[in-house]
Amino acid sequence: MTRIETPVVTIDFNVDLKVRELIAYAKAFKTSILVDAFKVIMDYIGSVSAEDYWEQTSASAGEHITQSVSDKITQRSGRLIGSVVGAFRFSKVDLPGSVDRFSKEQFTSSKEDFAGGKSEAIREAKMTSTGVLALIGSEVEYAAIHEFGGVTGINQSATIPKRPYLLPAIKDSEVTARKIINEAVHATFEEANI
Repeated sequence: MTRIETPVVTIDFNVDLKVRELIAYAKAFKTSILVDAFKVIMDYIGSVSAEDYWEQTSASAGEHITQSVSDKITQRSGRLIGSVVGAFRFSKVDLPGSVDRFSKEQFTSSKEDFAGGKSEAIREAKMTSTGVLALIGSEVEYAAIHEFGGVTGINQSATIPKRPYLLPAIKDSEVTARKIINEAVHATFEEANI
């Protein structure tokens, strides 16, 4: 009978250390970092939409702009594109004349303190029990029909072709979105010395 001796191998591993590091990271990690990252991502998506999926047009006051035959949506009043990029919309006639002096100056404002302005953007990012829920869209009443196409008008007399401007921008932004999230998460790792 032949006997084969097997060498004993000792495997040293540092699971306890890694568990402690992960617990420390979990305590240090602020979920608000992910929410803030998604806010940046939504801004990026709005920019991609405006740059890649809109046909820029301009017209003199009173001049009618006809829709082109391209697959891009035409910017007419700027209302829909403004809602996609998260801009405020206001009409000069809605504002008192005393604000005219500010029109040539640079200033910033928030939604809360922009008197007379209206945001028609849908932008929300929040933590849920399963992760981050992010919503981006437009409250402009004709937003969906331009994205998906359809029939509208009196007696359903007008057919609007599909000219997507938001869904393709979301798809085009996936790689950059991952980079933004990775950067935010890695930064918190570094701050926690993990």
